[in-house]
Amino acid sequence: MTYALIGDYQKESQGADALNKQFPRSTAEQFQILPMIRAAAIFRRDARKAIEILNIPQPYELGSSALLYPTYLRGYAYIELKQGAAAAAEFQKIIDHPGLIQNDIIGALD
Repeated sequence: MTYALIGDYQKESQGADALNKQFPRSTAEQFQILPMIRAAAIFRRDARKAIEILNIPQPYELGSSALLYPTYLRGYAYIELKQGAAAAAEFQKIIDHPGLIQNDIIGALD
């Protein structure tokens, strides 16, 4: 996801492809990690598509392994679309679930 966010799409693609091959049946990889990586790669260029991709992990994002990153990315995609109320609602989910964040850096990002 970091490679995607800094714009190194070649490394992002290689990493995502490797994860996909290594964990083709993993719920966490297929429905949380890979959608986050793919959405992070496009949210500045196509925020609507990023939101669509980030709907995939929505049923899992309040689980302990997701750490609300899909929610965080969805919030920023809404900012790109100039939809402040929708972005605020996403970020509020992070604030409302501090137990899921624990000591992860996402807690300090909002």
